[in-house]
Amino acid sequence: MERYRKIKYLGNEVYTDKYIERGSFIYLMSIFGTPELVKGLTSAILTGEEIEVENDGVMARSNTTKYTFIQKKVGQNLVHCLLYQKELFVFNQINKVAVIIEPTIEKIYELIDSKISTPLIPEWKEFIMELVNPIPLNTFGYKSAVEIEIPEESYIENEIINNLKERRLALN
Repeated sequence: MERYRKIKYLGNEVYTDKYIERGSFIYLMSIFGTPELVKGLTSAILTGEEIEVENDGVMARSNTTKYTFIQKKVGQNLVHCLLYQKELFVFNQINKVAVIIEPTIEKIYELIDSKISTPLIPEWKEFIMELVNPIPLNTFGYKSAVEIEIPEESYIENEIINNLKERRLALN
C-alpha cells in the first residue's frame, strides 16, 4: 500500500500522505517538505496554480482562499502542513456544504440533526441519508470521503411530514 505521493510544482517536489479532492479542487491536503517548498506549494494552491500529484494528475484549481493551515516542524529542515477548508469539515463552521471523512450513516445523521431545528429521531437515519445524496470524493490516505449539500430545513420538514402521512416513517 502506498504511504506517500510526490507533489510536483514548478520543478519542486514535496510529499503528501493524505488528501481529499474533487474535480481537481483540493478540500484537504497533508504536506511534508522543507519549509520553503511547503510554503511555495501552499501559495500555489491558494492562487489556483496547477500542481501535479503522483498517480493522480493535475489538481489545485482552488475555488477558495479560505484555507486553514496548521504547520509544525517535524525534523531538521522538515515541516508538516495540513491545509483544509474549515467551513467544510468542522461541524460548527459548516453552512451549506460539508465534507465527511470515512462517512457513516450516523455521522451524516448527526450533522443534519445539528444543523436544523426540526426534531429528528435516530430511526430516521436511513431516510435522512436519502435526502442528502452524498457525492464520493477522490481520496488518498483515507478509506473514503463524501461531500453533501445540507438541504434547506423546509425541504427536510416537508419530506418528514409527507412520509409520516404516507406511513413510510413512524414516530417511535
